Amino acid sequence: MVAVEPRIALFALAFLIPQIIVTPILQRHLNRLVEERVGLLRDMSDNISDADPSDSKDALPVIKSIYNNHMRFFLAKFAMKALLNLLNAAGPATVLILGGYLVLQGETQVGVLVAFLSGFERMSSPVRELITFYRVAAQANVQHRMIADWME
Repeated sequence: MVAVEPRIALFALAFLIPQIIVTPILQRHLNRLVEERVGLLRDMSDNISDADPSDSKDALPVIKSIYNNHMRFFLAKFAMKALLNLLNAAGPATVLILGGYLVLQGETQVGVLVAFLSGFERMSSPVRELITFYRVAAQANVQHRMIADWME
């Protein structure tokens, strides 16, 4: 793609690279929230086992903390998905806009534009799968580490 039309290829790649950079940063934030949630759930289970059955006020602050953590987790998770989807959709849109302009100027052909759209999809699909794998592996790593710490 770079050899055929370097301008379009560079613009398309400019939307793949931020996905690779942004994902670990946002995933670290999600991992901290998962760790916090597990700690809160453990605190709540300790409070329930030690609590007086007639007094339910002890669990209320912990439940509110769990709820707030859950909401922050989902907001961060869906914000990350929205950002990644936006970057993923911006690549083909950029190829269409810049490529369409170059076609109108007579500097390239429509077939090149179609090939770029197909090529961009072939490049972005493995990147998406790699990002999904990284997110699942990072979250599993946090959970595994917490279980290992608990067992010590």
